[in-house]
Amino acid sequence: MKNLRDEITETGGAVISCDTLDPLDLINKFAGALKYGFDALPEELEAEVIDWLEDDFGEPTDDDREQMGWILDELFDLLNDNAPEGYYFGAQEGDGACFGFWSIEEGE
Repeated sequence: MKNLRDEITETGGAVISCDTLDPLDLINKFAGALKYGFDALPEELEAEVIDWLEDDFGEPTDDDREQMGWILDELFDLLNDNAPEGYYFGAQEGDGACFGFWSIEEGE
């Protein structure tokens, strides 16, 4: 992946994940963007991500869902923190299953 920060500013944004709300898919894509796009995935969080992606735990329990939610929140916050100036990380307006970097409109 080329430098994601440059891609975002050159093209006016970037899609990281689209058409899925599966927590493991989102964890994989969000962590990949942080690690390879920004070199900004803390080691402790990377270890958690690897554990989840390598674990074949079957149907997730409520505790599993809570832990995946925590990981997603951490990844989401890190992506937003690493967004170039004038951009934010979040769901695309009108499509809650499309996550990426979007331009902050003037006056928002």
